[in-house]
Amino acid sequence: MAKDQKNSHLDVSYLYSSVFKFNPALNDPGFGSDAIVLDLEDGVHDSVKEHARQKIASLDISNIARKDLMIGVRINQVLSIEGIRDLAAVYNAVKAGSLAIDFLKIPKVRTYHDVLLCKKLFDTLPIKIKMIPIIEVPEAIDNIDQIAELSDAMMFGQVDMAATMYHLNKSYMNYARGKFCIACAQKEIAAIDTAAICHGMDLKDMSAFEKECLASKDEGFTGKAIIHPDQVPIVNKVYSVTEQEMDGYRSIVNLYKNADIGFSIVAGKIIAPPFVARAQMMLRLHGHG
Repeated sequence: MAKDQKNSHLDVSYLYSSVFKFNPALNDPGFGSDAIVLDLEDGVHDSVKEHARQKIASLDISNIARKDLMIGVRINQVLSIEGIRDLAAVYNAVKAGSLAIDFLKIPKVRTYHDVLLCKKLFDTLPIKIKMIPIIEVPEAIDNIDQIAELSDAMMFGQVDMAATMYHLNKSYMNYARGKFCIACAQKEIAAIDTAAICHGMDLKDMSAFEKECLASKDEGFTGKAIIHPDQVPIVNKVYSVTEQEMDGYRSIVNLYKNADIGFSIVAGKIIAPPFVARAQMMLRLHGHG
C-alpha cells in the first residue's frame, strides 16, 4: 500500500530483503510495504559479507518507480568487525552520493553508545539518516530509556531475544515487550515489532499471522518488520490508522477545548485529561499534531 493510499503518515510495514535479491527495476520493489530493509546481517551468509557490501555500494536506486518507498539498511552488530565494515561501506556510499537511504537499522544494540556511534557518524552527512536500533538482548531492555532518547524509531527483535534464553521465558518476554512499547510511547517514536518466527512454522498461514499482528497492536506496537511479501497487506491493514480514527482523536481534543469542566460525557464519549493526552500523542505520532 503506497503512502499516498494509506490513511496515516506513519510507516507501518518494513519488508526485509537480501541485498542480492532486491530488484530496484520492479514497478514496486517494496511489494506494497512502506519500507524496504536491505539486509547485510542475517540475510547474508558470512562467506559473502564483503560481496554484499560491494553490492550495496554500487546499488542504483535513483530511478525506483515508487518514489514514496522508504529504503534502509540493516548492518551487522556495531561491536563486531563485520558491523564496522558495514558502517564504513554504507557511510562512504552515502557520502559519495551513490547510495540514498532513509534509515539505518542497528542490530543487537546493548547501550545508547551503540546508537550514538552511528548517529554521530551519519550526522556529519548533509542528509538526515534515521537511526532505528533493534532491541533484541536483555541488556538493551535494561538501558531502553537511554536508547530511545537517541532513536527515531525502535524495533523489537523477538527471535534473537528468545535465543538468549535456555527456554522461552514468556513472563520475561512479556515484560520486555511491555517496557519496549512504554519507552517508545514516552519518546513518541514508532514501536516496530517483528514476526514471531519459530522452527517449523507455516509462513503461509495468514490467519495465524493476522492474529499475531492484532495481538501486537493491542500491546502498543505501531508496525511490523516482515520477511515475505504476502505478509505486507495484513500488516498494512492491521497497523494503519484510518482517517476516521484520526478524526476521533481530533474530536476528543476539540470537545475538551470547548468543555466547561475537566471531566464530562459528550455524545456518549468520556472527555477527560488522560483521554485528551493520549489523543494528542496519537495525532503527533501520525504527523497530525
